[in-house]
Amino acid sequence: MTSLTVKDATLVGPAGRTRATVHCGDGVIQALLPPTDAPSADRVIDAKGAYVIPGAIDAHVHLGVILPFADSCRAESAAAVTGGVTTMWHYLLSGGSFKDTHAEHVADIEQHSIVDQGFHGLVTNARQVAEIPETVDELRLTSYKFHMAMKGPEAGYGIVGLDDGLIYEGMRQVASRPGVMALIHAENIDVILHNREKGIAADPDATDTATWSNHRPHFTEEEAIIRSCIFAENAGAPLCVIHTSVGRGPELLRAARDRYPPLYMETCPQYLVLDKDMPLGTWGKVNPPLRTKTDQELLWAGLADGTIDWMGSDHCDYDLTTRQGNIWDVGPGLPGGMTMILPVLLSEGVNKGRLTLERVVEVTSTNFARLIGASPRKGTITVGSDADMVMIDLDREVTIDADVLNGHSDYTPYEGMVMRGWPRVTIAGGHVLYEDGEIDRGTSHRGTLVTIPPDAMPVH
Repeated sequence: MTSLTVKDATLVGPAGRTRATVHCGDGVIQALLPPTDAPSADRVIDAKGAYVIPGAIDAHVHLGVILPFADSCRAESAAAVTGGVTTMWHYLLSGGSFKDTHAEHVADIEQHSIVDQGFHGLVTNARQVAEIPETVDELRLTSYKFHMAMKGPEAGYGIVGLDDGLIYEGMRQVASRPGVMALIHAENIDVILHNREKGIAADPDATDTATWSNHRPHFTEEEAIIRSCIFAENAGAPLCVIHTSVGRGPELLRAARDRYPPLYMETCPQYLVLDKDMPLGTWGKVNPPLRTKTDQELLWAGLADGTIDWMGSDHCDYDLTTRQGNIWDVGPGLPGGMTMILPVLLSEGVNKGRLTLERVVEVTSTNFARLIGASPRKGTITVGSDADMVMIDLDREVTIDADVLNGHSDYTPYEGMVMRGWPRVTIAGGHVLYEDGEIDRGTSHRGTLVTIPPDAMPVH
C-alpha cells in the first residue's frame, strides 16, 4: 500500500474553497483533516496553502490514430499528467462490433497507461447501433457518439459518418437504457461537401487554415446543433453536443433546453484561444473548424454562465508526417490538446477574469463525472474518491512548444503561446506522476478502465 499526505492545501470545489490536509492510501482518499495535521505517509507534500483541485478529466480523446493503441496510451498519458489530466475518456473505435476491440484496449490501458481511462463508443455502422443495448449491458459503455460529418472524401481513420435515419435510430437505442447518453458531432456534411468541391476547384493547393474554416461556415454547425437536439427530444435520449466551435452554440442549446432539458454541451481549448486567421497552415485543420475571436468570447461566456457543461480536447496523436500536403488532403485534428485544457482555462480564464477557479473545477472534472456516472469516484476530493488531484500555480508562466507538452507529437498549434497558470503537481491514484515540470517516467503505476456500474447510472 502506497500512502501520500498533502498537507495544508486550499481545496477547491464547485461550492467553494477550504483549507485541509488530504491523506491518501491504496489509491483513494482516506481522510480530510485539519490543515495543521500531517499524518505519516510514504510521501508528505507541504502545499503551504496552494490550490489543489480534483484531477482533470479529458472527456474527448482519440488515442491510436497513427500510433498503435498501446504506444499511444504510453505517450499520451504522459502528456495528460503534464496538463493535470488524471483520467482520459477515449472514443472506442471498431469496424465491426465494439466487442471486437474492447478487451484488447482494456489490456493495453492496464499495461501502458499511467492514468485511468473510460470509453465512449464511436458508432460507425448499423451493427453498432443495433448492439447498443448489448454493449451497455455487457461492456458498460454508457455514452455513444454519432458523427454527422466524415462522409465521402472526408471519411478516414476508420471513422464514418452516419445518415440521419441511423443517427435517430441510435438515439432511440440510447434512450432504451436509462442514464446512457448520446454524443453528437454536429455539422451539415451536404453543404460542406458542396463547398469543398468549389473550394478545391478554386484553390487545389491551399494550405491555410482560413480556407478550411471558410468552407465549413458557422451555419453548417448551427443547423446541425438544432437538428440533433430535435432528434434527441423525439427519441427521448440525453444528448451532448461535443467540441462546439461556434459562438452561437450556447445560445442555441439554451433555447433547445427550454423544450427538452437533458441537453449538454462540450467545447475544447483550441476554440477558446486559436482562430482561423492565425498563420497555422495545415497545423490548424480541425473539425469543426477554428472560428473567430468573436466566437471565442461567446464560448467563454457560455463556460462562465453554465451553458457549457464540460471540456474535452479532441486530442489526436498526430506528428509532422501527417501535416504534409494541402489543406484538403491532410487529416483533421490537433495534438497536444489534453495538456492544454487546464493551462488555457487558468491563464486565459481565471487570470483574465473570465472564469472563477470553482467554475474551472466544474467544467474540467465535476460535471463530466456526474453526468457520465463516474462520481464520486472521479471529479471530487472527498473520502473514498480516487486520489486524483492537481496542485496548481496560477503565477507560473510556460512558453508552449511540443517538448513542453510531453506527448508523441513533434509540433503544436499552440507554439510560442505563453500560459500563466500551470499544474505544479499531478497526482493520479495516489502517485505523484508530474512535479515541477518533470514526469515520473519510471513509475510502476498503471491506469484502469473506469466502468459505470448499473446502480451508478446518472439521472438526466
